[in-house]
Amino acid sequence: MSFFTTCPFCAGPLISWWSRPSFSKCRVCRLVLRNPSPEPEPLAEHYAESWSDPDAHLNETGGMDFGLATQYTRDLLKSLGLSDAVGLRILDFGAGRGFLMSALAAAGATVWGIEPYGFDGLRAQGQTVFRTLEALPPGLAFDGIVSMDVLEHLYQPWHSIAALARLLVPGGWLCLSTPNPRGLNARLMQSRWRETHNQGHLMFMEEYCLMMMLKQANLSRGKGVRWSIRHQNSLVRHGVQRLLERVGLGGTVRVIAVGGDSGVP
Repeated sequence: MSFFTTCPFCAGPLISWWSRPSFSKCRVCRLVLRNPSPEPEPLAEHYAESWSDPDAHLNETGGMDFGLATQYTRDLLKSLGLSDAVGLRILDFGAGRGFLMSALAAAGATVWGIEPYGFDGLRAQGQTVFRTLEALPPGLAFDGIVSMDVLEHLYQPWHSIAALARLLVPGGWLCLSTPNPRGLNARLMQSRWRETHNQGHLMFMEEYCLMMMLKQANLSRGKGVRWSIRHQNSLVRHGVQRLLERVGLGGTVRVIAVGGDSGVP
């Protein structure tokens, strides 16, 4: 285990934030991180075990189905001011079981995926997928990149954001989604927040922190987006969820950033 005495992103001072499990928070960038942090080898073994039966381990392999992926695609295109994804080259970084890849393709995009653990399953589906960014064909660039519920699993998500930014065409966009440590559930539950008990969740980033990471990656034109993703069958619960999203207290942070001198304003 590695124990941090300063923020690994901005080198700011840390304060104790949650206990059992133990998390710290940076006073400067507001990054919330598991501290101490687990070593990579046992965590990789845990992921490999989860992906041996992905449908039985949705906490690690992703709870998204095709219906949710279709909603994500709809709201993503709306945020970008587009009616469809025809002609777009899109990369799904952390493609999981492939539902978002399929939904984006159904909207007209040509889609590539990065997925280290679900690679074999996606290949079996006929998806164009690679294990790492380094395995992508040289010179390949994308109009857009999506990464849903992946950053919290990474040891240094800011490095991954910078690597993704370098794969965008001028004016290309990057869409990120991650659990919200400022959400109402996180505030009320604190260390009992369900996201803290997923051992693969290493870091949580509120919108302010994500914007700092995007700026460091030369993607300064970022904005938070509020999507109307329906997880609940109850109209009342869905209404409450939408209200919380609008005021920044929802369970998820979503941002879109654009690089270059053209593209989405």
